[in-house]
Amino acid sequence: MSGSPPAKSGSAAAIEETSYELGGALGVAVLGSVAAAAYRGEVAYTGPGAEVARESLGGALDVARDLGAAGGHLASQATAAFTDSLVLTSGAAAVLLAAGTLAVWWLTPATSTSHRQTTTDPAPQ
Repeated sequence: MSGSPPAKSGSAAAIEETSYELGGALGVAVLGSVAAAAYRGEVAYTGPGAEVARESLGGALDVARDLGAAGGHLASQATAAFTDSLVLTSGAAAVLLAAGTLAVWWLTPATSTSHRQTTTDPAPQ
């Protein structure tokens, strides 16, 4: 924002705000999809309610509760799969954050240029 000319500060603010909102929404969507795919890939349960168990940890715990004592293995497997999916997703987010940080560092000029107009006073005579 500070690098934009005062006459264009409204447009710069709008672009900044839109980028922030779009980045947040896409980040949640992409990282959420990664977490869901990793979770589904780790839950190997094939018994009754398998589709529900693969959809979410809550669904898996409900199925495990309905199975009674036999559901203990499903509950521990689903809990481990959920934890592993969050670890993987956090790692992916850290890599993306590091890549973005490096890109900003690499692309930001070493010297800043000011867009302010300066006026010079005529030399006294």
